[in-house]
Amino acid sequence: MTTLVDRWWPETHTFYLPVGECIITLQDVAHIYDLSTGDRAVRGRTDSSFVHLIDECMTNFGIPPSKNDHIRQIRYAEALGTIESVQHYVRCHIFYLIGTTLFPDKSTSMVNCKYLPLLRNFLEIRSYSWGSTCLTYLYKSLCRALCYDTKEMDGPLVLLHVWTWERMP
Repeated sequence: MTTLVDRWWPETHTFYLPVGECIITLQDVAHIYDLSTGDRAVRGRTDSSFVHLIDECMTNFGIPPSKNDHIRQIRYAEALGTIESVQHYVRCHIFYLIGTTLFPDKSTSMVNCKYLPLLRNFLEIRSYSWGSTCLTYLYKSLCRALCYDTKEMDGPLVLLHVWTWERMP
C-alpha cells in the first residue's frame, strides 16, 4: 500500500507506475462495489448539532442516539415484525456500510451523521451517485496520505486493495 501511495500523483489523480499511468475509474468503483452512479449527487446540509442528530435518528431508526454502541442498539432494539421495524433495520445496516466501507475515518468506530438525511426516503437511496462520491473520497484520502506529517491513511482502502488485486498482475 505504501508503495502505491508513493506513486500517487495528486495533480492528475493517477498512479505513475513503471508500465505507465493507471487510474481508478468510476467504472471500477461500480464494478467492485456494485454502487450506483446515478444522477443525484450525494450532498446536503451538514448540521452537527445534537438536536439534529436526535431528530435524524428518530426519523431513520425510531430510537434516539446513545453514547454507547448505537448501531448495535438499533439493530437489536425490536423484533422485525413490522414494515417500519424492517426499514429501521435496513437503514441502520446501510448507515453502517456507509461509515465502515464507503467513507471510513481513521477511528473506524464512528460514522458521520451527515449521511443520515440521505437515508430518509427508501426509494431515493439508490438514486444517489454513491460510486462517484466514494471515488472522490478515495482520491482525497490518497492526497492527504502524501502529506509529510500523515501517519495513517483513511478512506475506502478495501476499494483500493481490490482494484490493485484486479488490475495489477
